[in-house]
Amino acid sequence: MESLPLVAPLIPRHEVFEEAGRRGLAPTDDRFDRFRKAKLLNDLAYLPDSKQRGFTPVQQQHFFNLLSVSQQITSKRPRPSALAFWLCWHGATDVPADLVAEHIERSVLTFLRTLKRQYERRRVPSRSNEGSERWRQAGLPWAKAVIKEFLTPYVKNAFLLDVVATGTGFALRSWFSNPTFESTLALLKRFVWLFGAKDINVDLARQLWDMLQDGLRLFTTGERSNPLLCAVREVNASNPQQIIELVHDARRAFEVMGTVFPIYRRACEPPTPVDPQYPAVAKYYLFPPGMAAVTALVRDVPHAVEMRRQLKEGNTAPMLEEFKAIGVIRDSVMFRLDAEPAK
Repeated sequence: MESLPLVAPLIPRHEVFEEAGRRGLAPTDDRFDRFRKAKLLNDLAYLPDSKQRGFTPVQQQHFFNLLSVSQQITSKRPRPSALAFWLCWHGATDVPADLVAEHIERSVLTFLRTLKRQYERRRVPSRSNEGSERWRQAGLPWAKAVIKEFLTPYVKNAFLLDVVATGTGFALRSWFSNPTFESTLALLKRFVWLFGAKDINVDLARQLWDMLQDGLRLFTTGERSNPLLCAVREVNASNPQQIIELVHDARRAFEVMGTVFPIYRRACEPPTPVDPQYPAVAKYYLFPPGMAAVTALVRDVPHAVEMRRQLKEGNTAPMLEEFKAIGVIRDSVMFRLDAEPAK
């Protein structure tokens, strides 16, 4: 006679709340009801021979995780979509996929709308045929803001200001005037000259131009045309559960990225108080959902598919090498600034 599988006994609701309180998770009936209403927590079963309900061990841990994430998010009443995303980001699979997609979309929209307001506040040349110096001047306010926010130790470094202003001017020209490669060649030449190159390889520059155009499209502020938003909406419409897997893949990639760029390790956690070492890091809470959106965008690109497969198998070496190559460029820039590489 086969033995019946053992079933873990239910844990009375009041005992779970007491344990959560001992852990400092501040359980309340309101939070519990909101979790259930958002389908973040399944209905509890009745205890044997009782009208009281109890948690399974899995439900208890899930409840603790929800309370923990709720405390870490800065909002007093976090959106269910934010809770679902952060649970998924940390490995949960039993979360509503539509809520996860909603948070990713909302985060990308937040970034794009902020970017659009900045476009409206900072003037750009009114004519597309303005010279490269006029576009560099248009990039100066952006450059000053970026350096003040993210590169505070170099706020008075004239070389860095010139580099960032030139690069920003190049991006602004691409966004607002739909230029040809030939019309921006002078700006490209100035950019490489700033890094000590006397001339520019036109063929290589054209390849870089094509890559930059693809990258700049990610910052299109049109809410119906932005590639990241379209990708998330496509996944949510065709195969909602896939978003769970894509978020997990994005987290794995972010962890590899954090080994090369330690500042991004904070982005692997829900938003927390500002780290005095990195005053801008509190804004990195948009990075993980943004990374998930990028992963959704390239979900069918062969190279990305292969990288995701290797990460799932625990092979981080190929992606680590790619991020290290970026780190070499970063360190070269810092050396050019006559400073130690960023820690």
